[in-house]
Amino acid sequence: MSEGTGFQRSDGRWCPKYKDIRGRWRYLYRKSKGEAKKALRAALKDRDEGIIPPSKLTVSKLLDEWLEDIRDDVSRRTWMTREGFVRNHIKPAIGTKKLSTLTADDARRLHRQGSRQGLASSSVRRIHEILNQALREAVRLKYISRNPLDDVKPPKASHGEMDVLAPKQVRRLLDTVHGVTG
Repeated sequence: MSEGTGFQRSDGRWCPKYKDIRGRWRYLYRKSKGEAKKALRAALKDRDEGIIPPSKLTVSKLLDEWLEDIRDDVSRRTWMTREGFVRNHIKPAIGTKKLSTLTADDARRLHRQGSRQGLASSSVRRIHEILNQALREAVRLKYISRNPLDDVKPPKASHGEMDVLAPKQVRRLLDTVHGVTG
């Protein structure tokens, strides 16, 4: 059997095979011959563009790799903030999902889940930004051909009204401070 050819298995599924970028044989399994041809064309296109098949790479594993890569490039505090968002919000929601199957809908669900949990819109927006940075890196490393977050608008940050002291309250506060220290 040569590259790009396939056969029908005894269970009825179609199985084309091809060599990936590393020269390893890869097999695809689809229900119909048409689906198998379409999957094979996509796989060959990815291979020709240098995209490595992320067969077992999960979002969680990608995020761990990304966090390790940026550790020396950002301040300790920035890294800890990003790691906290990843650990507490992104991984529990979509960490087990395979990177190759991550969709824009998964990201939208992540936004809704954060809002339902009572996170501030700025925190949900930050989660989006962190995931987007990691996925852009995955595209750069050719783990995926495109970033699923390209089709997702980040949530708008809402700004609440600030409570401002009236002039009399400011005077009373200053008098109190001067009275205590003076």
